[in-house]
Parts: sequence; C-alpha cells; structure tokens
Amino acid sequence: MGHSRPRPTHLANKLLLIRLSLRVSQGEFVKRLGVQHLINCTNISKYELNKNEPPLDILLAYGRLAGIPVEQIIDDDFALPENLTPPPEVIQSNTDKQRPFVFPIQRQQCLGQKLLQIRKWLNLSQPEIVERLGLHTDFTLISMYEHDRRQPSIKILLAYARIAGIPLEQIVDDDLELQLPDGMTLNADPADLQK
Repeated sequence: MGHSRPRPTHLANKLLLIRLSLRVSQGEFVKRLGVQHLINCTNISKYELNKNEPPLDILLAYGRLAGIPVEQIIDDDFALPENLTPPPEVIQSNTDKQRPFVFPIQRQQCLGQKLLQIRKWLNLSQPEIVERLGLHTDFTLISMYEHDRRQPSIKILLAYARIAGIPLEQIVDDDLELQLPDGMTLNADPADLQK
C-alpha cells in the first residue's frame, strides 16, 4: 500500500505572501527563523515555488512571524487576511536592524503523544484511524507517528485536527495544551495512553 502525500494547493503562494508582508529577503527570513544551520535561501525558494514541503516547525514559525494560526496557512479552505499585518514586535524589528525579531525553531516534543491521545479519545484502533483519516497506507505508519519515529504530512495533521474538532495549532504547538472537547488535556500520564 502506498502513502500519498498531497500538498495543499495554495501553500507556496501563502508562504511567499507572508514573507513579502514582512518585507524581508529570503536570507533575512532565514535569519528571523533562527535556523541558518538547518535551512538557507534555497530552501525558502523551494517552499515558495512549491518544490518542497516545509517541515512542521518551519510552518509554525511562518504562522508566528505573521501572527496567524498555522492552520490558516496550511488549509486551502482558509485565505490569508487581505491586509496581513505581522505582530508589533516583528514590525518593530524591521526598523531596528540591530535587534531583529528571531523566532526560535524547535522540533515538536509532544506531537506523537498528542496524536496518540486523539486516537485514544476517539476510541479508535490504528487501522480504524487510518480509515477515518482517509489514508491509503498501512496502519503501522500511525504507530510511527505516535512514537515520534516519523512526522505526518501537514495534510494528515490537518485531518487529525478536523476529526478531533480542535485547532491544528493545539496539535503542532508544544506551548499549547491539547484541549479535546470533553476537557481531556495532554497532562494525562503517557503510560496511561499506551494501554
């Protein structure tokens, strides 16, 4: 069984519009992301030309720098605001070249736990969640996601958010607790979730 990874249709254009709204070059944008050791202008160009899909942490940084939820960037059903205005600290840093606003990038530490928690909350087995997410793959991929051995595509993360009825930001942002509709939060002991 193959695993298809369709990309959002408007993602590249949205990423370009965000960078342009910040009024920074691709090189300056890499500096703002604070990831010069991981990516460069070529990566940003490939994201904006729809040649590569940015990693989740980079997408989260785009959202934070633009002051919008990452879901608005990823989901083709949402358009960017017409007058995209970055947060005040980002605007201020455009004029203060000695103290530019830098968003520190970190790999998500809670993503697998949150995906496992959503599946358990929905009371679904791994094969059942594959079907519910509309994937065409083997259910062992779910285990890889839940144990942080592989990161799901952004389309799959968006599907998780939709079936759980929560904003995508809660899943992908380690600074936010997962607030499932019945009040269950990520504060649950991960050992309990494995049962």
